[in-house]
Amino acid sequence: MKKIIALILIIILSKIVLSQGDFCNNAATITPSFTNCSWIAGTSNNATQTMPGCSGNADDDVWYKFVANSSSMTIKVDPTVGYDAVIQVFNGTGCSGTSLGCKDDNGANGDEEITLNNLTSGNTYTFRVYHFGTGSGSSNFNVCVTGLAPSTNNTACAAFPLPTVTPSCNFQTYSNLGSAGSSVPSPNGCGGSAPHQGGYQGGDVWFSVVVPPSGTLDIHTLSMDFSDGAMALYRGSCTSPILVSCDDDNGIGSMPYLYQTGLIPGATMYIRVWEYGNNNNGKFGICVSTPTNDNCATAQWICDLNGYGGVTSSAYTIDLPSNMTGTGQNGVANSNPSAPFGQNYTGNNPSSPIQIDNNSWLAFTASATTAQLFVQVHSCQNNNGMQMQIFQGTNCSNFVAVSNMLETTNSQNITATGLTPGQTYYIMVDGFAGDLFLGWCWRGLQ
Repeated sequence: MKKIIALILIIILSKIVLSQGDFCNNAATITPSFTNCSWIAGTSNNATQTMPGCSGNADDDVWYKFVANSSSMTIKVDPTVGYDAVIQVFNGTGCSGTSLGCKDDNGANGDEEITLNNLTSGNTYTFRVYHFGTGSGSSNFNVCVTGLAPSTNNTACAAFPLPTVTPSCNFQTYSNLGSAGSSVPSPNGCGGSAPHQGGYQGGDVWFSVVVPPSGTLDIHTLSMDFSDGAMALYRGSCTSPILVSCDDDNGIGSMPYLYQTGLIPGATMYIRVWEYGNNNNGKFGICVSTPTNDNCATAQWICDLNGYGGVTSSAYTIDLPSNMTGTGQNGVANSNPSAPFGQNYTGNNPSSPIQIDNNSWLAFTASATTAQLFVQVHSCQNNNGMQMQIFQGTNCSNFVAVSNMLETTNSQNITATGLTPGQTYYIMVDGFAGDLFLGWCWRGLQ
């Protein structure tokens, strides 16, 4: 059974302090990047209202402007805990532009993201950020503007490099729209019928990735502009790539998914992605991870969960070290009420047995007596839910729950209390009833 949970969280690599404008006619300038966010630290503390809000109370709006580097631009705001961000975008500069969109989807603590299409590259656009409620909430946030990289990666030798492979998974957005396609022969073994295996008729784009020490690649794609894609993995030189594997529909919906083991650590591999039929091209997401945190003993250590992304898929197996088990592991709800996983249950299905199916592990060192994480969920296929809980334990044994057991399909908080600063704690993540997820994130470990 295929079970996928993807954790999409923004990694805050750098924070540049910027003095943003309190008024629309002195907006601070942001230089957009392609694909990856260059985060800028901002605040609406002591800001005043310029104009009424598109959603909520804009009594603390602050302003930014950027020059579009592509026809599709994305603005992301990553708030601190207690900040309920709203984004509104305007055409042009100053205070007379036309509103192009307003975003207020996720409530307090949640990321906000707005993508604008059909913009004019080279034109200037303005946007504002403010806290939904009265005042400025916790005041602080991070903001970035990204454009869509042109599809010049239409050959293996022009492949776009993907990030260093770890257990984390942060989907990056690319497009195959306008790709001239490559001259590499049509792959086989993808599904579909010859000569168009996996519906290949051109329009492919290429990525490169270095095999991690585990020798394993877990490659996921995300449906955006098209929902039916295919993907192939190659080894060797970029001038004569050799097919390793290919897939059409093993991911979410009709998107591709590849899991490849036994690769040579340090080798460069090439990933080829295309839209089935080459007749509905556009944006898609891709991430590559390796499931080395499959067991508690190899839990991924995280210094700052703000910005951590990960994935749980069919590559993961059940890991039940020491006393770890679910309160309904045998399939009967609450048949083992003293089990660690399921204590302080806060889900919507109390009559369903709490079971562990394909869990993965993270570990952190507490810096305070309380840790609160805002779990932001996206794209749930079967609407069953994901499961998460935080535990105290010693070398992956004698687990005791220190948080509520979260089972959710939407954005909620999970809170651990009674922590000892300096002590190690474990976060276990699992799918519920085999549901498939592409996207949940953490915010605000304290």
